[in-house]
Amino acid sequence: MLKKLILSLILLPWGLVDGFSQVSTLPHSIGIGQNTISSIPFHIRKDGEVARFQGLSPYISFYEGNNFNGFIQAFSTSLGIGTKNSRDMIFYVNDIPRINISGSTGFIT
Repeated sequence: MLKKLILSLILLPWGLVDGFSQVSTLPHSIGIGQNTISSIPFHIRKDGEVARFQGLSPYISFYEGNNFNGFIQAFSTSLGIGTKNSRDMIFYVNDIPRINISGSTGFIT
């Protein structure tokens, strides 16, 4: 009886913490923050700074399948946004393509 009481007191705080958890992991998603949406594979919900990439020339790369499409990279005094493999870079406003920089010719349309 005493063992069950001690075990319950030890495990009780973990149950309380789990009820107010700010990180949830499911088989196909990770949520950070409260009220995240499990259908989004990686969902962060928080006001202010939500991510920091820090180091020498840190970068984020974007792939479609096995094709390297582009990147965002911090260089010593600048921030670069680029494409790879002759991909175009397109800027959208209100879901409408406004500027297209050709990945093969460099022309802007």
